[in-house]
Amino acid sequence: MRRILMLLLFVSPAVVTAQPTEALFGEGGLKITGFRLGPQAALGLFEAESLPLGGAVYALELNREVLIGWGHVRSKEAVGLIPAQPFTCRQNGLFLGYTFRPHRLVHPVFSLLMGGGKIDYDDKNDDRIFAVLPSVGFELNVFRWFRIQLSGGYRLVDGSANPDLPDEDLSGFQGQALFLFGWSKS
Repeated sequence: MRRILMLLLFVSPAVVTAQPTEALFGEGGLKITGFRLGPQAALGLFEAESLPLGGAVYALELNREVLIGWGHVRSKEAVGLIPAQPFTCRQNGLFLGYTFRPHRLVHPVFSLLMGGGKIDYDDKNDDRIFAVLPSVGFELNVFRWFRIQLSGGYRLVDGSANPDLPDEDLSGFQGQALFLFGWSKS
């Protein structure tokens, strides 16, 4: 009887450890399948005025469908919603993207840029804001290493301290073209 108990003591840990371990990354979980980076050209509406924006995205690709990384956009010129006080704006932060059926030539994409920003009125005055930009659009696989995304969304801004330029005036529709270069596993 003692030998059977000793055998069970040594065999039971081996049986327990033989079970596959579930993990967030690795077998069965999220796998890094590539990376993407590239410039972005956008046109944002501020109240009734349009403003050209430029920026970039740097992201890891997970399971060929998910992008997670960092993005930023910045105005190229000043907009004059307040006649005596033209301003420029910038936003940067977390970039999340989801691509539905990425193996197809043209496929839908959803993205989100969320983070802090800054409104510059002149060299001395600026205003810190928080902005969220959810977008929906489509992506074209030009080459395995090059994709073009065209999307549109609505920029939600919070935290403007300038009474002449409330959050509602800074929020608005935005359209963008994102040119993604990188590598991806098949």
